[in-house]
Amino acid sequence: MQMVGIELDEISLVSVLPACAQLGALELGKWIHIYADKAGFLRDICVCNALIEVYAKRGRLANHGRAREAIELFQEMQKAKVEPNIITFVGLLSACAHAGLLNEGLGSQGNLKIAAIAMEHLLELEPDNTGNYVLLSNLYADLGKWDGVSRMRKLMSSKYMNKTPGCSSIEVDNMVQEFASGDDSKPFS
Repeated sequence: MQMVGIELDEISLVSVLPACAQLGALELGKWIHIYADKAGFLRDICVCNALIEVYAKRGRLANHGRAREAIELFQEMQKAKVEPNIITFVGLLSACAHAGLLNEGLGSQGNLKIAAIAMEHLLELEPDNTGNYVLLSNLYADLGKWDGVSRMRKLMSSKYMNKTPGCSSIEVDNMVQEFASGDDSKPFS
C-alpha cells in the first residue's frame, strides 16, 4: 500500500496485524507498532488490541520472551487513557501466562477481577492449556475466592492435565524455530 502511495490508517493496521500474529511475523509486527506510535494510532483500542495479539499469539515467538512488549503496550494504552476491554486483557494475560509475568501484567489489585473474567474467556479459547488453569486458580486465591480455586483444581484433575515441558522460540533469518525442554530432535537444543 505504501509503495503505491496509499496512506495506512487504523483500519488497515487492524487488518494486517492479525495476519502478522498468525504467521509469527514478529519483526513486521514490531515495525507496524513503531509506525502506529509515530502516526498516533495507539489511541485506538482496536489497534492496541491487535498489537497485543501480535505479542501474545499462542504458539508463536511472541509467547516466548515477548510478554514485556505486550505489557509496555498495555502501559502505553493506560497513559493515553485508552480504556482496555476484555480482548485487551485476554491478549495481555495470554502473553504473561506464557512468560510467567502475571503480576507485572496485572499491575494492580484492581485489575484482578477483570483479569479473572478475562482468564475465564482465555480458558474458552485455550481449553487444553494447563497454564491458564493454574493462573486462574492463582488469581482466585489472590481474590480469596477459594471455591474458584477448588473448581479450577477439580477441572484440571478431571481432564488429567499435566504440566507441559517448557519451550522457547527464536527467530533466525525470519524463520521461527521452537525448542522444547527435553527435545533432542533439534541439533542445538
